[in-house]
Amino acid sequence: MTVRIRLTLLYCGLFAVCGAILVAITYGLVATNLPQSTSKGTVPADFVESCERASADSDPALLSKCKAAYQEGVMTGANTQREAILDRLLWYSLGTLAVVTLLAVVAGWLVAGRVLRPVHRITEAARNASEENLSARLALPGPRDELRELADTFDDMLGRLEASFDSRRRFIANAGHELRTPLTVMRAAVDVVLAKPEPTPRNWSAWAATCAPPSARPSR
Repeated sequence: MTVRIRLTLLYCGLFAVCGAILVAITYGLVATNLPQSTSKGTVPADFVESCERASADSDPALLSKCKAAYQEGVMTGANTQREAILDRLLWYSLGTLAVVTLLAVVAGWLVAGRVLRPVHRITEAARNASEENLSARLALPGPRDELRELADTFDDMLGRLEASFDSRRRFIANAGHELRTPLTVMRAAVDVVLAKPEPTPRNWSAWAATCAPPSARPSR
């Protein structure tokens, strides 16, 4: 799993958790402001008249049951309407959260790619850097944040490596130039000795004296 995928999942996870908390708070506030109906309410006069006409003898017990049935119906209707409102609110909120979370996945993927773009540039520069190619620099623009500091540190490291390799090349070139003259003298002396038909020990001694460093030559 790449860093970009992990960052995308992290963004979406945080967004989903915050969205779920927001939905829960909204649901709780609405449920608090829509309390369950416990009041019996007042029975309308026309309903009472209808009950009296329905009962020929106007039985008080029957009228009481009629009023109780009306009040129970009012409470049941109010509670049913409250539950329907809360259910719709919950489902609409969860559906909206799911859709916005999908959009957050796309946005998180794009944002993570933009954030990691300097890291890809640093990786590409490190892959292309070699002893023969140390002159390239990132020179990362933008605010001086952690990624900018990493890019500047990488540029400084390339600068130090380039200076070190240049110093080594100059040392090798100077050493080769200093050794070229003694080697030429030694080769010429060997050619002179080998050019003789039968080199004598004296010839070899003269060659050795010629090739020896000044400090090792015998004093006269």
